[in-house]
Amino acid sequence: MGILLRRSVITILVFAACLLTPLHTAVCAGKPRDWHTGKLLDSANASHPDSKRVVATFHIEGEMYAYLAQERMKRRWSKPAAVKTNTPVKFAVVDRKLFLLDQNGKEHEMEIVKKILRRPPQPRKPRDIMA
Repeated sequence: MGILLRRSVITILVFAACLLTPLHTAVCAGKPRDWHTGKLLDSANASHPDSKRVVATFHIEGEMYAYLAQERMKRRWSKPAAVKTNTPVKFAVVDRKLFLLDQNGKEHEMEIVKKILRRPPQPRKPRDIMA
């Protein structure tokens, strides 16, 4: 009797997991991100003084804004985004989060520390050349 009860409980759990997995995927996927192309100006890694966690800082210049973002490594063996300085990068901004695609196509989630409005280039006035 106990074995039959265990089998039915396992069957119900497996069935529930199969039903909930597509629902979870659909809810977590959300709407597609609006990807932009920018330039990675600088990146640096630093250890947090209170713990052994590593924080990677990225300075990304977009068309309208420049962002200073930090990626906190969740585990000791986690690696920061594999990107090169002064190269084009793809990124998306959602609220206070910045998502960066590295050279391997892996998506990295970061917290925006600072958002700086870039000044549009001022049109130059033509000089009057006196002959």
